[in-house]
Amino acid sequence: MHINVRKDSNQQQMKIEDYLPSLLSYCRFLTKCRWDGEDIAQEAVLKAIEKYGQKPEVLSPALLKKIAYNQWIDTVRKRKKESLEMEIEVKESEKEPTSDVLELVQFLINHFTPKQAVILFLKEAFGYRSSEIAEILETTETAVKAILHRTKKRIEHHVNRLELIWEKEEEQLLSELFYDSLIQQDPTILIRCIPTIHSLRKETQLPAKTLSPSCGLCMAA
Repeated sequence: MHINVRKDSNQQQMKIEDYLPSLLSYCRFLTKCRWDGEDIAQEAVLKAIEKYGQKPEVLSPALLKKIAYNQWIDTVRKRKKESLEMEIEVKESEKEPTSDVLELVQFLINHFTPKQAVILFLKEAFGYRSSEIAEILETTETAVKAILHRTKKRIEHHVNRLELIWEKEEEQLLSELFYDSLIQQDPTILIRCIPTIHSLRKETQLPAKTLSPSCGLCMAA
């Protein structure tokens, strides 16, 4: 490695050039990395010249090593700070999908009946076909398509929240099932619990086999 030394004086240049091998060795040992060591040595030389340029007699191997050590400590602290900031940013970004999922779940609960919410959820969040949803809910495909048509019309026309009557326990249960299904990307979390939902139970029984979605579309993505 070549470290540029400004020629402020012959005496200063000779001193620093004499001290460079020892300084480089020390910096590589200090940083445990050749490239970091060379960078720190460079910074130490520049700072020494800047501060003691008019007093070359003050320069010594010990002084250069002390400057290098302080420079390395500052570098390590800066890197730790940047790493912490990056970690915080990552954690903050991880919160966004959760926030989106909660918003989606609340939208379903606020704007649709339990049956409408379940049908729309299976169709849009996990790509189930109308025939598959009909089998899951033990109803007809025509009925499912009619409900999907009505719910999508409401969404397209930005219909405000309706005053829906939900049983408190069902609202809590469906909210949790929607949320868990989206977070874990597993619609069977909802499907296997459908028989426990009172407003659906009259017409619904869990199918003998669990259907697989036609595609992996997810509204929360």
